[in-house]
Amino acid sequence: MSPWRRIAQRNATLQAILFYTPRWLWKSWEGGKIHALMMDLDIGICSEIEKKQKKKLLLDYLWDNLRYHNWWAYRYYVCEFLSLCNVIGQMFLMNRFFDGEFMTFGLDVITHMEADQEDRMDPMIYIFPRMTKCTFYKYGVSGEVERHDAICILPLNVVNEKIYIFLWFWFIILTILTTLTIFYRIIIIFSPRMRVYLLRLRFRLVRRDAIEIIHRFERNKRRAVVEVERKGKKRRQRTVDEDEDEGDDENEQPNPGRCDAE
Repeated sequence: MSPWRRIAQRNATLQAILFYTPRWLWKSWEGGKIHALMMDLDIGICSEIEKKQKKKLLLDYLWDNLRYHNWWAYRYYVCEFLSLCNVIGQMFLMNRFFDGEFMTFGLDVITHMEADQEDRMDPMIYIFPRMTKCTFYKYGVSGEVERHDAICILPLNVVNEKIYIFLWFWFIILTILTTLTIFYRIIIIFSPRMRVYLLRLRFRLVRRDAIEIIHRFERNKRRAVVEVERKGKKRRQRTVDEDEDEGDDENEQPNPGRCDAE
């Protein structure tokens, strides 16, 4: 096996591992929790009574554990960010593998297709040559090794150039879609109004006043939790201050045994 083919196989293996890493991390962190919470409600084979019971259990669980699953969301956002970093890193890795020719490979192919027949130079042939000079050594009539130069056809490069031009466009599409997804996450995190609008857009059969109630409840619940945490901090600080005052009072009291001895 040639050294170039060994390097290509190592790069392909490394790329496959890097692409699978964000999914593996999320599956390891999530541990089937989402599927357990769904309780097979997406299948629709259960009866109506069983479905209502499962919905009630799910609502009770979500109500009792409100604001306690933020860490799962943060992990999911980290996996999405790792996916974006992975795609961009893959493009730089391929660019280094092709000596700086991969970053503009797709643009060069588009420019080549739009250029005139006389002036254009095929970038795919430049990176993946289809003909090359080969040197053969064989035994001649005299029994000595003779050297022969010839032109060799590389039919595999015809397939390779199509594969890598597809990978270039695929990486670009993945980069754009992943970037838009991250911007979407940022917007729905910091914009409550956008969350309400998306709820209306996705669940059109739900009444608008019900969605408004959910939005107001979420906002009031957040304020209530913050208020409870603030009061808890004040209560703990007051307890600490009272303990310190009691300790100071005990230190200020005179020692009767010492006074009698004097």
